[in-house]
Amino acid sequence: MSGCDQVHVCCRQPRGGRAFTLIELLVAIAIIAILAAFLLPALSNAKAQAQTIKCLSNVKQLQTAWHMYIGDNGDVAAPNMWEDDPAINASFSAPGSWVVGNAQYDQTPSNIQSGVLYPYLNSIGVYHCPTDTSTVQAVPGLTRFRSYSMSCEIGGGGDGQESFGPFLVTKLSQMTNTSGLFLFLDEDYQSIDDGAFGTYPFPSTQWDNLPSSRHDQGVNLTFLDGHAQRWRWLWPKIFTGYYAQAANAQDLADLRQVQSALPNTY
Repeated sequence: MSGCDQVHVCCRQPRGGRAFTLIELLVAIAIIAILAAFLLPALSNAKAQAQTIKCLSNVKQLQTAWHMYIGDNGDVAAPNMWEDDPAINASFSAPGSWVVGNAQYDQTPSNIQSGVLYPYLNSIGVYHCPTDTSTVQAVPGLTRFRSYSMSCEIGGGGDGQESFGPFLVTKLSQMTNTSGLFLFLDEDYQSIDDGAFGTYPFPSTQWDNLPSSRHDQGVNLTFLDGHAQRWRWLWPKIFTGYYAQAANAQDLADLRQVQSALPNTY
């Protein structure tokens, strides 16, 4: 045969590298698991921080709506009235208040929509903290519509118009230390009922309503001058009932911080 007629046979190795051994595969899985263990807490913290920022934005918007109401109503604060409902053995916000009803029992957003602040802030989602997973009483699958309450000393009063403290603010012009007086906060899901957050003034050692500690053992709140911030508690807030004594010295210090942000309590 001529050189051109010769058949050339080439023995070729398969392309690519060899397959993983079982030990190598297990090592790779272990490395991935270790990396995930480092990354997941960081992702969880990022989510928690985003929720805190969203909650701060919510209470800030409520504060802005409150100031808009003040501007349209001759300096008069939005009403924050409550009444007792014997049928459910609970308190509810009365008609004409910033919100109406009881957050634990409201099965529709209509009581938020009936509030005097709703025309200034008509986004239902803003009234709910993104970390609040509590559900409506007797409707386990229905997430509540409201997580926030307003200081009972601001535009507030119960049956007979009584307030919790010595001084009830009905006009913004009554106040000089507006940067130090709180208005809105996110309330503990077991404590929240009407739209008023009750706090007994100094020297009481009792919590009436209880603030939340959803945000890394902290609460988001606003102040009469319009700013919002997060307070971190010295002691976690665990609801044991209304009118509960401060759990210890740290819890009492937290209560004193809230009392210091009430009008004319010291």
